[in-house]
Amino acid sequence: LKRTLDSLIYQTDQDWQAIVVVDHVGNFELPARDPRIFVLRLGEKLGKSHFSGHVRNYGMAMAMGQWCGFVDDDDRLDEHYVEWLRQEGDGNDLLVFMMKYSPPREDVVELLPRSNHLAGMKAGEVGISFAVRTQFQREHDLWFPSEEFEDWLFIKRCLDAGAKCKISDHVAYYIRH
Repeated sequence: LKRTLDSLIYQTDQDWQAIVVVDHVGNFELPARDPRIFVLRLGEKLGKSHFSGHVRNYGMAMAMGQWCGFVDDDDRLDEHYVEWLRQEGDGNDLLVFMMKYSPPREDVVELLPRSNHLAGMKAGEVGISFAVRTQFQREHDLWFPSEEFEDWLFIKRCLDAGAKCKISDHVAYYIRH
């Protein structure tokens, strides 16, 4: 978690806020103190192994910024994430960044999505490396399910609701780095 929060603290664009959702963890202490980081403690366990949709929904419901992005506690963001989001997000409701696995996944995939074409996106081809415009998410009442391929299912719901989406060429999300 410290490495994850450091990846936020050291962004090249410092105009961000983070909501850390603590999913029923006893004696939790924030490893980094920063006035832009807010902690939301849940009294019950919502997330299951690899299914964090309901936990993400709590954070997304509290988001006050123009965009809502996501990062799991064992991953990190590129230091340019916020800067690139501002540059590429204009005119879009959804911005998908490339995510890099290290080491590669069991199926030897190192980067997702595999293509920067929307038509190529499908379950297993994209992960949590995206941000959604908060106003669009709320206007269309879009939420994560808590099941396999929840990230893809959320993106699909956005696309089905008419989201303008861009897949960035930037690798901005790192898994197991």
